[in-house]
Amino acid sequence: SKVSPDVADNNGFFVQEGTFTCCQREHPDGKANCDKYKCVDTQLGLYNILLEREGTLDNDESQSAVHYYFICQHKNRIFPKEFFDDLVETLERDRSSDMQVVLVTTCKSVGSGSENRASCASSGVQTVSSDIS
Repeated sequence: SKVSPDVADNNGFFVQEGTFTCCQREHPDGKANCDKYKCVDTQLGLYNILLEREGTLDNDESQSAVHYYFICQHKNRIFPKEFFDDLVETLERDRSSDMQVVLVTTCKSVGSGSENRASCASSGVQTVSSDIS
C-alpha cells in the first residue's frame, strides 16, 4: 500500500524535534548528554538500509521509495547538524563512491554461525555472509 508523505510525517521521522525527558528537565547532566544523541546511530543505520534499498527500487510508489523521497525533502529536519554534524553526508559519499563489499571467508576459522558474523562485523568490515564449507 502506498504511504503518503502526510503519513510519513506522523511516523516519527522528526525524532530530534521531539521533547525528550532530559530536555524537559533542562539537561541536568549537560546538553552533551541529551538523549537525542543516543538516537543518531539508529537513525543513520535505518537510513543506510533505506539507501541500500533505494538502488533497487522498481516502483516509485513503494513504501521505501516514498520514505526515501520524503527524507530527501526534509533531510535538514530529520538529520539536524546539531546532532548529526556531517555524518549523513559522509554516509552518502561513502555509499556513492563504489563502496567496497568484502567477502570474508577467513572468519570461518574464527567461529561459526552468528558468532562468525558477529566477529566479522565487529572488525568494521562490511561483510557478505557466505556458507562456504
